[in-house]
Amino acid sequence: MVETTPAKPYQPERRRGLRFAFTAEAEVSLEGSEQKLPARVTEIGPQGCYLQMGKPFEAGSAIFVKFFAEAKFFEAKAQVAYSQPHLGMGVSFREMKPYFADVLRIWLLEAMISKHNPRD
Repeated sequence: MVETTPAKPYQPERRRGLRFAFTAEAEVSLEGSEQKLPARVTEIGPQGCYLQMGKPFEAGSAIFVKFFAEAKFFEAKAQVAYSQPHLGMGVSFREMKPYFADVLRIWLLEAMISKHNPRD
């Protein structure tokens, strides 16, 4: 008799809040590490973002994320909420300086406006 392992049921992503389409280049590192890996931000929200990258970190990893868009940059300590091998990871922001909270608010406002007023 052959033993089989039951397939894991599909589990949808779990998000704490809204996310909007957003594009930015990013650098990601494990917290306390100097090694920076490239990534691309594809969605952004008040509590987190989605980072597209070939080798995402494991869920639960403490990371430092920095991304660049529109001549501004944003950085925060974060935690990997979920990881999708070879695709990317959903990230929850844990700690950010007030200046970067303001940058995030501006980008979110712009993303919300562009969602309601699509560009040609």
